[in-house]
Amino acid sequence: MKRFHRAVQSLCVSLMLAGTGLAAGCVSYSPDPVDLRQHDRAWRDRSPSGAGVKEWADRLFADSPSSIYDPSDGLDLNEACAVALLFNVDARIARAQAGVALADAGNAGRWDDPEFHIEIGSILANVDRPFLLSAGIGITIPLSGRAGAERDRAIAEHGVSMALAFVAELEALASLRRTWRELAAARERLSLIESLISDIETAHRQALAGHQAGKLKRADARLFEIELESRRIEQAREAANTSRLESQALSLMGLAP
Repeated sequence: MKRFHRAVQSLCVSLMLAGTGLAAGCVSYSPDPVDLRQHDRAWRDRSPSGAGVKEWADRLFADSPSSIYDPSDGLDLNEACAVALLFNVDARIARAQAGVALADAGNAGRWDDPEFHIEIGSILANVDRPFLLSAGIGITIPLSGRAGAERDRAIAEHGVSMALAFVAELEALASLRRTWRELAAARERLSLIESLISDIETAHRQALAGHQAGKLKRADARLFEIELESRRIEQAREAANTSRLESQALSLMGLAP
């Protein structure tokens, strides 16, 4: 009986050592916490003239000799689109998800890692050997054809994720172009309103001079004041709209406002 217990203990120790060796060969994962402050600093330091941006834009414009990426004088629409393709949040997330799908496709069809377990118990009755020790290893053997089906599924999912990333890039560019046109129109309206205000101010001064000279009634001069205040309100509203569109354009480019 003692020999039997020794044999069982030796078997358990062997299983434990084998399980330890198998566990050491399995893929391990350790979480890496997200540093939100570092991410915020990196986002705020992001610039169209930053390292790597010009190199990326030059490669993008390689087939168009007439386009040159030069952010020193501001960005035109083509340059802004190049920045958006690189930094747009939705496009970056979609590309990252495609990368995850690619990694899944590369590891699909493999056997599951073996499962190792140890059970320790104690018999409450008064016996010579109250402690029990057992160990085991569980191995999953896939059915025939299952590994190939998993690989096909993973490859198909990667193809879908790549298509979704492409769509995200197109949507980012479409949104940026639409916002860019709206911003250009808002800036033009603001410029026209400011020019109109300047003309009304001139007319208002002339009306006040005419009223002081007795050539114009006070009520008539007051009309210019009302029109001037109305246009100033319109100017403030258009300036706010222009600022909103500028922030929206920067957001679509993945840049901090």
